[in-house]
Amino acid sequence: MLERVVVASLLLAACATATAQVTPISTIQTVGEGTVEVPPDTVEFWLHKEATAAVFVEAFSTVLRFGPALRKELAERDLTPLDVSVTAPSIPLTGGRNARVSAKVQFSMNIFTDRETGPTMFAALCDQMLDTAAKLECLIEGPLFTVQDRPAVEQAAAALALEKALPMAQSLADLMSARVTAVDHVDVEEAAWNAAPDTKASLPDVRRLTCTVRVHVTYAFSATGE
Repeated sequence: MLERVVVASLLLAACATATAQVTPISTIQTVGEGTVEVPPDTVEFWLHKEATAAVFVEAFSTVLRFGPALRKELAERDLTPLDVSVTAPSIPLTGGRNARVSAKVQFSMNIFTDRETGPTMFAALCDQMLDTAAKLECLIEGPLFTVQDRPAVEQAAAALALEKALPMAQSLADLMSARVTAVDHVDVEEAAWNAAPDTKASLPDVRRLTCTVRVHVTYAFSATGE
């Protein structure tokens, strides 16, 4: 008798739970896209030095001299980078006795912000770095513009994208005699740098980088008057 009472109680509890379940929220989904522009904080040049020799010891000795030679060359050219970092030697998978190092040379963009003199001074820096690479017999990659706080820029672009997604949601809610009540969910679909959709200009440039974020937003809505 006790077992039947327990089973009946469990069944009643299950039914009550099912009845008390929250009704699914009515939602609207829209897409927003936001682009922000920021000046670059730094510019980087990568220099890659590779050596081939009869034995690995000689190849490694050659590339290990590259870091000191690079720093000496920059000093002789009166270049004052923020940072010069050189990787440890690596062995390219070419089948020969090769060794390779890469160096990142980073400069502040502060001195290139003047609209009158900045571009010319920056062009002179590029010439100096190309000449340095030629003298040291290495490959060069750059200029590569960067910002110090990428997450903050991407967050600002996402906030703008979210702002632009709202009007469409409100228009859809109006069609249903309803109103948007809350943001239910946000998915960041993409964060792209220097791919602004509304320009044909070459990006980045010495004055700006762009960050474009696309978001998919789900809004909760309810009938007007609820």
